[in-house]
Amino acid sequence: MKKGMSALIGVVLLVALVVVVSGFIFNWIGSKTSEVSDEATIISEKLSACRDFNFKIEKAFCVPKEDGSDSGIVQVKVTNDGNVDVKEAFAARLIGPEDVTVRDKEADITEGVEATITSVKDIELEAYESRIVNIFKQTEPGLFGEEIPKPVESVEFVPRFFIGDEDVYCNDYKVSLHAENCGKV
Repeated sequence: MKKGMSALIGVVLLVALVVVVSGFIFNWIGSKTSEVSDEATIISEKLSACRDFNFKIEKAFCVPKEDGSDSGIVQVKVTNDGNVDVKEAFAARLIGPEDVTVRDKEADITEGVEATITSVKDIELEAYESRIVNIFKQTEPGLFGEEIPKPVESVEFVPRFFIGDEDVYCNDYKVSLHAENCGKV
C-alpha cells in the first residue's frame, strides 16, 4: 500500500484552492471598483454642481453711521443668475490691507493671518433673484476699550453647498471684489 495522497485527489484539491482564492480576489476587486465608482460619482456631482452654480457679485460697500464713522457692516449685492434656488450658499472673506495670505489645505481657501472667513448663512435667493447681504466686519480694541471695525479692502465670495453631510467649496468659481468706502474713517 502506498502512503500519501493520490494524484487525482491532489489535482482536485489544487483546483478547489485556485477557485476559492480567485473567488476572494474577484470579490475584493469588485468591492474596490464599487468604492472607486462611488468616489468618482461624488466628484462628478461636485464638479457639476460647481459648474451649474451661477451667481454675480455686483457691488460691495461699507455702510457708514449717521456721524460718518464706520458702522462695521459691509453690504454686498448678490444676484442668483441660475434657475435653482440658493440656500446658505457662500463663504465670504473680508480682506484688510494688512492681511498676509496663506493657503488652507483642507478648505483650499486663501486665509489671512487672522481668520476672516464667514459663512453667509442667512442668504436665501430664489432663481434669478437679487439681494443685498450684510457681512459684519471683525473688530479690534480702540484706545479707550471701544470696539473699532477693521478696515476692509476687498471681499471674496466662494460658492458653497452641501452634498450629503459634506461641505463643498467651489474655489475655481471664487469671486473677488473691491469694497468701496471701507478704509479707516
